[in-house]
Amino acid sequence: MGESSQSIADLYAHLNLGDSDGLDLNLNEIPNEELNHAPKWCIVGKLVTKHTINFMAIKSIMLSVWNPVMDIWMKELGPNLFLIQFSHEMDLERVIKDGP
Repeated sequence: MGESSQSIADLYAHLNLGDSDGLDLNLNEIPNEELNHAPKWCIVGKLVTKHTINFMAIKSIMLSVWNPVMDIWMKELGPNLFLIQFSHEMDLERVIKDGP
C-alpha cells in the first residue's frame, strides 16, 4: 500500500453519519400491520456507497451471513436504506454485537 492510502480503521474512525447526511426518516409512516414483532427489535441499515444496490440481493446476503434463529423481515426505505425487523431479541443482539 502506498503512503497516501489510509487503513480501514483510520477511515472508520473518521466516519460520521448524522442529521446532515440527508436522511429524512420517519418510522411512524410505516403501518403497524407491516411490523410483525416489537418495534424495539428493529434497526435501520444503510449501505454507504454511491451505487444503488439490489434490495433482494442484499436481503439474501444478509440472511446468509446472519443466519438468524428466527425470521427477519426487511423493508426497503430508500436507496440503500433498509428497515430490518428481527423476530427475536437474541438475533438482534447477535447482529449488533458481531456486526454485518
